[in-house]
Amino acid sequence: MRLALIAAVLFVVVQPVPANAYEALETEIEKSYGIEVEFDKIEFPSHWIAGYSPKVETVDRKDRRQALLKLRSDLERLDKKALKDHVATIFIYSTLTFKDVRYGGTAFAARKWLYIHKSWLGYSGAKAMGLHHEFSTLLLRHNRFPVEQWMQLNPDGFVYRLEGDGVALLKKGNTDLTGSADTYEDGFVAGYGKMNFENDFNTFFQLLIANPAKLSDLERRYPRIRKKAELLRSFYDGLVAAASLPN
Repeated sequence: MRLALIAAVLFVVVQPVPANAYEALETEIEKSYGIEVEFDKIEFPSHWIAGYSPKVETVDRKDRRQALLKLRSDLERLDKKALKDHVATIFIYSTLTFKDVRYGGTAFAARKWLYIHKSWLGYSGAKAMGLHHEFSTLLLRHNRFPVEQWMQLNPDGFVYRLEGDGVALLKKGNTDLTGSADTYEDGFVAGYGKMNFENDFNTFFQLLIANPAKLSDLERRYPRIRKKAELLRSFYDGLVAAASLPN
């Protein structure tokens, strides 16, 4: 009897995980949020292919269910209707490079495509990067935002360090993703936000969604951050309210 029990236990332990174990969860997420999740067919716009030579490695099948669980936790933080209105497909990958520069995430607004590295999913918000950072780019591109009001909250004479394509930004820009007292005093939640307006906005939105406690703490201590956060909340709350209206 004891030998039979041991044999049964060993049999269960060594059973391989089915290759398609993640697919039911993938389907559930797609149906729940009205978006497509893609691991294998990573698409790029033609001008990216011509100008930036993207190279991608797909996520190993055994790692996909865990990636989807993290993705679901990220999506749960967002308004479902606003998400569906702004995202068509989320591409999840293991490695993505443009001109041999590694990317943790990016977005193509014209097609409402999000690209996200598997390690950026389910992010705690300790740094101002993650799925919500990239999602906010789509919000900016498809809606009107009071950019000038935001700019006026920057220090007198401040000029964003870089404009241009993302490869140039990553090669030459500030990759500080956590900030410092001096950065906060100037009205930025991370040094990366000083690169251009979009990254400034993105880093705020990532904290708003993924780490609201940190953002609230910064707001209490730094007036410029508080005023930017007020603009951001008003913008996002308006989108959520509009998304809830009947078509």
